[in-house]
Amino acid sequence: MKNMGVAFLAFLLLFISCREDSTITDDSAQFSFKVERDYNFIKKNVGDLNTLKMNIMPDYAFSSLDTSFSFSSDKNGVLKLNGNTLNPNTEYELISQNNTFEYIGTEQGIHNLKFIIKNSKGFSKEEIFELEYVQVPDFNFSANATSTEKDINMSDVITVVLDGGNTTQSFHVKAELMDGQGTFNIPLNTYSPFQNGTSILTFTPTSVGLVKVKLTARNNYGLEKEVLINYTSSFFGFISPPFLVVQKSQSGCCLYANHATLNLQAKTRENAQITSIELEYYRRNSNSNGPSYAIVTKTFHYTPPSPQQVINLTNWFNNIADFQAGNGINLLEEKYTVTFFDTQGNSFSQIVTPNIIF
Repeated sequence: MKNMGVAFLAFLLLFISCREDSTITDDSAQFSFKVERDYNFIKKNVGDLNTLKMNIMPDYAFSSLDTSFSFSSDKNGVLKLNGNTLNPNTEYELISQNNTFEYIGTEQGIHNLKFIIKNSKGFSKEEIFELEYVQVPDFNFSANATSTEKDINMSDVITVVLDGGNTTQSFHVKAELMDGQGTFNIPLNTYSPFQNGTSILTFTPTSVGLVKVKLTARNNYGLEKEVLINYTSSFFGFISPPFLVVQKSQSGCCLYANHATLNLQAKTRENAQITSIELEYYRRNSNSNGPSYAIVTKTFHYTPPSPQQVINLTNWFNNIADFQAGNGINLLEEKYTVTFFDTQGNSFSQIVTPNIIF
């Protein structure tokens, strides 16, 4: 009888304990939340950006509890929040109720990006973002200038090579001026179609000094590659056309070229100086008494006191002293050519039409 009493007492205590346990509630259930998020992401190229909306919709005031998250991924990529790069399997505090994550996949395949969000009362949710990345076809792009040292307004040929390998790709190329001025044979700042293979592009610098060019090639998958070309453009020539005055005289039947005065302003390339100037006189005439004709060439030289990059020459006198026509000799042609030479062995010539005075 005593044993039965002890057993009954033990049963009663166990019953009471069970009733007390059944009244215990999970605090986390009172502080639950939902997650408002994006679904159905489009397929992206490797290296492209996906934006992931993740808004916390709590059954309580969001600021009343601490909220944190961590993430993991089965593929390689970069996740950012508010511009900060996040590390996987690391717990971060979630400051804002509304959040937009940025993710860039760096390898092809389906990226399962798993988030675990929890609050300080122990309620948690798991969200998995499925993002597909594909590898776009690669291509090789080169653009080589024939010469990066150019005179102003002188064109250069750029050889453009686009190689898509065995893939079916189409290409466009955009030309931009990053510094200085110049013109292309394609529109600036606009993508123009280019063939797979070798093409020719021309560029003409129209300003002196550094002229920086950027060429960007893009395939039909949106993959872009660029090439920078730095030109150095120099002025080389006459700043203004040479001005030549030739004095002639008529004596009876005969015509004479007496003398010529020349005015000019010339400039050579950077790191060079003008060493001399030349005026060439050329005359061709015929003899009416026979089939023969005569050619006369006279050359006059001027050497400045010291070589200069820019030279101004005023009223340079040249004694031509040439018989041109008369007594059955006819003047067929006369020509005046001005040339300057510099310290780098370069020369620049221009034919000048003279002003004739008597």
